[in-house]
Amino acid sequence: MTSATRLALRVGIATALSVWVALWLHLDAPYWVGISAFLVCAEQIGNSLQKTILRIGCTVMGACLGLIVTQAFIDDPVFLVLSTFLVMTYTIYRGMKDDAFYLWIFTSITFFMVIAELMTTGSSEQTLTIAVYRIWDIAIGAGIGLFTSLILFPTKASAQLSQTIPEFFRALSHQYAVSMQLPHESSSKHPSLNTLLLSLERLQSLAETESVSFESSRNDLLVTLHG
Repeated sequence: MTSATRLALRVGIATALSVWVALWLHLDAPYWVGISAFLVCAEQIGNSLQKTILRIGCTVMGACLGLIVTQAFIDDPVFLVLSTFLVMTYTIYRGMKDDAFYLWIFTSITFFMVIAELMTTGSSEQTLTIAVYRIWDIAIGAGIGLFTSLILFPTKASAQLSQTIPEFFRALSHQYAVSMQLPHESSSKHPSLNTLLLSLERLQSLAETESVSFESSRNDLLVTLHG
């Protein structure tokens, strides 16, 4: 079974299971539960865990920030709108500048949902209820997504790296044999070279997951091949 098939099945099962749990619990917004499960599923367990922590953490952060602003400016619409502008601008700016774009964007979404509830209902109690239920929905969905990733076709980055390395050396060996028999041409005319470069890209991606840099060796090898 390919990695794409495993990931597709994992996402499908996690989303369906989370929606079923949300309906069984009679939650008001089962779609948020399903979306959260869908978003945290990843090819490697480590990525799923990181997404789960960020998903829940940014929801709590955005909800708390929204509650603070609504309680501080509940009777002052001018400052409420101004605070919304400042928070949304800052979170999107930080999201574009930092690597943690996922964290900042969902913080801003949750914050705005809390603010919008106050603007719609004018009730601070209803706003608190929405904030709490929003955190609850996200936590259930993200938890189910992580649980599914742990028990259904679990894949560690190190294990996938160990599978990719033999593929890389087989492609390298084949390319060497071809280069000894054929004149130097562009990679588009040599499928084996394309295979080699794709293997290098996969190695780089997996190495970054494990906090190991293969950039220098990859560049040296590309220079040698194209030289």
